[in-house]
Amino acid sequence: MNKYDFGRDDYQDYDPAELECRINQYEIDGFADRGEEDGGEYNEEEEKDVLDAESEGGFTHTTSHSTLTNTTAETSGSRKKTKDSDKDKGIVSKKPVPGPNTKAGRVLVNIAGTKYEIVKHVSRKVFGWKVTIEEEEDWDLSWLDTAVLPERLSKMKLYQKINHFPGMYSIARKNYLGRNLSRMAKLFPKDFKFFPRTWLLPAEYGDFRAQFNKKKAKTFIVKPEASCQGKGIFLTRTYKDVDPTEHFVAQRYVHKPYLIDDLKFDLRLYVLIAGCDPLRLFLHEEGLARFATESYNGPVGGNLSDVCMHLTNYAINKNSEKFVFNEDKEMDDVGHKRSLQSVWKLMEAQGTDIVKMKKDINKLIIKTFCSIQPHLAHVYKSCQPDDLSNGMCFEILGFDILLDDKAKPWLIEVNHSPSFKVDTPFDRKVKKTVISEALQIMDISAKNRRRHKLAKKNEMQRRVLTGKMQRLSQEERAEKSAKLAEKRTQWENKHLGGYERIYPCEDADDYAPFIHAAGDIWNELTGANKKYRKDDDSKDKVGDRNANKIGPNSAKKLESIYGKSQVRSEVKAKTTNSIKKSETPRNRVIKTPIVDRSVADGASDNLKENTDLNQDPRTAVFTVDTARLYVT
Repeated sequence: MNKYDFGRDDYQDYDPAELECRINQYEIDGFADRGEEDGGEYNEEEEKDVLDAESEGGFTHTTSHSTLTNTTAETSGSRKKTKDSDKDKGIVSKKPVPGPNTKAGRVLVNIAGTKYEIVKHVSRKVFGWKVTIEEEEDWDLSWLDTAVLPERLSKMKLYQKINHFPGMYSIARKNYLGRNLSRMAKLFPKDFKFFPRTWLLPAEYGDFRAQFNKKKAKTFIVKPEASCQGKGIFLTRTYKDVDPTEHFVAQRYVHKPYLIDDLKFDLRLYVLIAGCDPLRLFLHEEGLARFATESYNGPVGGNLSDVCMHLTNYAINKNSEKFVFNEDKEMDDVGHKRSLQSVWKLMEAQGTDIVKMKKDINKLIIKTFCSIQPHLAHVYKSCQPDDLSNGMCFEILGFDILLDDKAKPWLIEVNHSPSFKVDTPFDRKVKKTVISEALQIMDISAKNRRRHKLAKKNEMQRRVLTGKMQRLSQEERAEKSAKLAEKRTQWENKHLGGYERIYPCEDADDYAPFIHAAGDIWNELTGANKKYRKDDDSKDKVGDRNANKIGPNSAKKLESIYGKSQVRSEVKAKTTNSIKKSETPRNRVIKTPIVDRSVADGASDNLKENTDLNQDPRTAVFTVDTARLYVT
């Protein structure tokens, strides 16, 4: 038996001070006692070598875009040197040391839910990870092409990561994006002018139809609310083209776009959200510029049906005879799909203020996330209330931006699962970099799994020793969360690659009113405000009904249970008035503690700490609930 594996019968003979000493010693030695987990002796230098190798992820940054290069051979060589030095010291390991390319030290990636070859390539070739399609396996990372339901996240372990946030549909679906941004625009009209005016049909069909009553003809672009790849999109200048019973999203058409080579284009920007509470947002320097294949002319009755002129969707234009594929990944400024950097250079040469435009794009992205942050945080905390790292979910989103003739960015839509299909070498270069560097920022390593299992083992041992489960107070949780956030920020700053942190930022306080307003909107729409007010009122009524049960006889019963002197000294001072008024219960009002609305979303520990029921009944303040519990 392990020298620390002792149960209740073993520690009954120890005094409290000695028992606490043994528990503390177990926590210290627990990290060295690896017999059950690794099946061999623990060697400090070998473990340090493993953790150092894993912290580097088995790759190094070698280019300006931080192209990841596998360095398995170097890692293996360092392990060999360590083993030689151990032999000189007389240390013999019973089992090979786990490393990035050994079974015990490899990250396991579940790819059952993705069809993209580039994801498998990055996992295997860039990082040297193992891939699986079995859901039952104890994976470290799961990559899905579809949305993640809250039920899936709630079943995940703390060391596991998944590439979607539950609730991201709030901006990924066209109708929800329009609804959320429109609500924010009513409160902040000057700050949310970055998306075209939107109507959700058929709910707003009356208002939409009224737009056609004016003399000047207007052009609208109509999209199915849940489509992709340009399916079902059409332009119209009359409401008669729109079926009032169908679900569409109608927007004012930006009829004066920025043109390059007389072609309309939009930008596909890759945004990484690495945390939701607080938000952690990154924008990659590489992206795609997708061009239409027909020279642009303003919308008139004769060209509204020319989708290759007005729509920039790659899925539509690649079928055109005029579409030019980019076959050379180094020539990123030709064809109908070009690199983002090549467009920036061309626009700057034409006199556009690129610095200002980039700042406007960053603000656009941050404000979009501010509109749904309370919803994302609530769902995340409800599924994983014990996660203090804010890092079990991440997501690479595709923001589609259109520039008008004044270089003002307009948000067109947000894709929660942008296409990672690679049709050309240029496609492969950009998307491989975006995925690889996002995974590097998330610090995915097998050591997280081992630490989690070891912590669970220590927690179980502590529970056996003490007979109770350790719970962190709100102050301790906040302190631990802050330390994890600081450590995570340091890691991210060293491994940004081509990503730029756009939030938190220096002017983060400017976005606080948006998040606060979004929280108020969410509470009102979900009935959270009414719920808490209703709960408080119902508790007051329960207190009134139970007032009849508290009287002199009840006090005597409590004295017989806990002792006369103790009850009278601890309870009498706070219950004298209640006992006197128990003879006239109609006039008595007892109020229960009011729970702050911000605490209610999954913070049950805070509720317990702010109520008297969490105390020892022998010293607890005498309340209606305690009286009912011990008297009836």
